[in-house]
Amino acid sequence: LHVDEPSPQVDWSAGEVRLLTEAQQWPVLDRPRRAGVSSFGISGTNAHVILEQAPPAGAPPAVAPPTDAPTVDALPADVPPTDAFLAGAPRADVPGSEVLPWVLSARTDEALRAQAGQVRAAVAAATADAGDLAYALAKGRAALERRAVVVGDATDLLTGADALVAGAPVPTPLHDGSGIVFVFPGQGSQWLGMAVEL
Repeated sequence: LHVDEPSPQVDWSAGEVRLLTEAQQWPVLDRPRRAGVSSFGISGTNAHVILEQAPPAGAPPAVAPPTDAPTVDALPADVPPTDAFLAGAPRADVPGSEVLPWVLSARTDEALRAQAGQVRAAVAAATADAGDLAYALAKGRAALERRAVVVGDATDLLTGADALVAGAPVPTPLHDGSGIVFVFPGQGSQWLGMAVEL
């Protein structure tokens, strides 16, 4: 931007760096294309971002054909899930059989287990709509230090909550973010170990 001729203070003949003053073809490689964009402010505020090309658009999702099978919406709302579960009804015929994320969050492991017990009791007693409860857990609560999630229907939640209350090991634990968070361009204002205290 605003470059009519390269600065004579830079040896442009050495290396592969050159100013782009017009559009260039960007070759397609066997990996995603990436570009670095830098911004150097007059006051010393500099920024650098690495951009990667978007993944190719996939095929549109398949749409299931219409079916005559009963749906959850067609069932009476006053049937508690536990009665149908205990009676051995097929999952598709049971209220609360929709797959939902059941997100739990607490400050301590003990509080997380207690919350799992409370949510389990509410679902088992059918005192709340499963979709409303899952939504409130995901959107209406703070994301605290200890977290757990069960993705599934009400039966899966009951099983997962029982395991959590019992302190069973988590099958696929999530770890704290340990990937790259900051990339420092190395232009001189950084030092070895500067992000250790973050």
